[in-house]
Amino acid sequence: MSQPVLQRQTLKAGERVFREGDPAEAAYIIETGSIEISKSVEDDSVVIGVIPAGEMFGEMALIDDQTRSGTARAVETTVIVIIPRPTFQQRLDSADPVIRQLLNLLIRRLRNQTEHTVRKS
Repeated sequence: MSQPVLQRQTLKAGERVFREGDPAEAAYIIETGSIEISKSVEDDSVVIGVIPAGEMFGEMALIDDQTRSGTARAVETTVIVIIPRPTFQQRLDSADPVIRQLLNLLIRRLRNQTEHTVRKS
């Protein structure tokens, strides 16, 4: 089976990829630039990390089938590669069941830790 051609998107500084609470339709790889992930805390927004070129983001919600846990926004002009849910899911489904279980466990722990850390700030 041939691999699907993945689309690229160029974002301007400040442009949002997704918002906290949105359903997950894709994961993304940063080709150039960087993405800031922030989380709403009461009436404020707290930056929980900046993801550099070469890394992936948006994968957590696809793995554990939850809504977006934060908002992703371009810090500067950024090019992302879009991995649609079906393509991502196909890869995940072909992984060893133990590895899938481990990913779910790690994501659950990461979500819990992020919530705990953000609430303390």
